[in-house]
Amino acid sequence: QTPVWWSGVGLVLLALIAWNLHQGEKPGGFAITWIINLLGLLIVIPHLFTHDLSLLILPCALLISMFKQTLPLAVAIGLMIVAALPAINHALPTTMATTMLILFILSLALAASTRNFGKLAR
Repeated sequence: QTPVWWSGVGLVLLALIAWNLHQGEKPGGFAITWIINLLGLLIVIPHLFTHDLSLLILPCALLISMFKQTLPLAVAIGLMIVAALPAINHALPTTMATTMLILFILSLALAASTRNFGKLAR
């Protein structure tokens, strides 16, 4: 079990390093970069307790800051689900690691789609 955990930590850290090196000083990538960094670091915390989920406020705030006028319905529903995570963690503590991994993968997908959208807009 320990080698599997360390392998997972290594993969997450490699993904974070690769993203940060690739991102560099590109304008407009601050929010996405820190969403990915914060979620990735939450994944590698060896003990994730309910009170640690308060750190999800930061990526949520950065996500909201990416929308200027109105928040899309899908994003609002996603944020409500994230707000329910402390209750879910209290009821089913073993599901939190999987949930954090899913959030991390979704943040990488958001970053990739935003980058592709920026290329199409030029």
